[in-house]
Formats: sequence, structure tokens, C-alpha cells
Amino acid sequence: MRNLQKKMETLDIRIANNNFHLLLETKISWQSYKSIEVN
Repeated sequence: MRNLQKKMETLDIRIANNNFHLLLETKISWQSYKSIEVN
């Protein structure tokens, strides 16, 4: 049972990391989009 809980925590961390990277990529592409719009 404890093993399962540990697996779930690892999965949560992995999902959180993926979401963070997605957010970063979205922010970067949004900034480049805005800079293209300005030029």
C-alpha cells in the first residue's frame, strides 16, 4: 500500500513538471508572438 502511495506521488510530481514546462513554452511563444506583432 505504501508503495502505491509513493508511485502516485512520483506521478504527481511528473505531471506538475510537465505542466510547468507547458506553461513556460506557452509564455515564451506568447512573448515572441507579441514581439512579432510590435515589429
